[in-house]
Amino acid sequence: PWALGRAAQVLDAAWFSGRSLLARVAVGELLASLLPTRCACCQVPGRALCPECEAVVRSQLLHPRIVDDFASLDVLAPRCWAPIVSAGRYSGGLAAAILEAKRPHGVPLLRVLAPGLGRALRLLGSELDGARLAGRWAGLEASEVALVPVPPAPGSLRRRGFSPVLELLAGARPLRWHSRSLLRRRGTFQRGLDAVARGHSLADAWRTGRGAGGQKGRGRGG
Repeated sequence: PWALGRAAQVLDAAWFSGRSLLARVAVGELLASLLPTRCACCQVPGRALCPECEAVVRSQLLHPRIVDDFASLDVLAPRCWAPIVSAGRYSGGLAAAILEAKRPHGVPLLRVLAPGLGRALRLLGSELDGARLAGRWAGLEASEVALVPVPPAPGSLRRRGFSPVLELLAGARPLRWHSRSLLRRRGTFQRGLDAVARGHSLADAWRTGRGAGGQKGRGRGG
């Protein structure tokens, strides 16, 4: 069992290494040039984004804005203040490009979307520069902030062969802050035990352990 586990770790490291990713992306782009491809927005045969739709998507990412400052949410404010910044309105061509970018062939689309993330992060930085943090965060400088990506689900990572969030961060450079992988995903059993410890019923703990219930449709508190 130890040898099999070690072999699996070696294969994972090789598959998700930088060189392997570059090779897979190159092969994917070669196949895309040989096989019929449709624009993610208008479905015209050709590239992942036709020139017209790419121009529209890029224009939708030119003006990031603050969409929530948590001012009325007592759970976080004023103990830890950081606004939610939107890179663009999730509709039309931008929404179609984001959905398609999550698929296994989505790396070229992520390269188009990445500059929008960079602009959103610069807006966030300018807001934090003028903020006076309270409590245990008092005296924290904006330069001490770190970007902490949410780790992808193992199944999604295997299916795509890449992490969309990490690809976006790589394309959004130069970044003001360093990216630090501080989060780890818990297993199904651990999530269920944590739910029981918090007083949930066994049925709720089972759903929590299986990962049921995504973020879509939740309110601000959720």
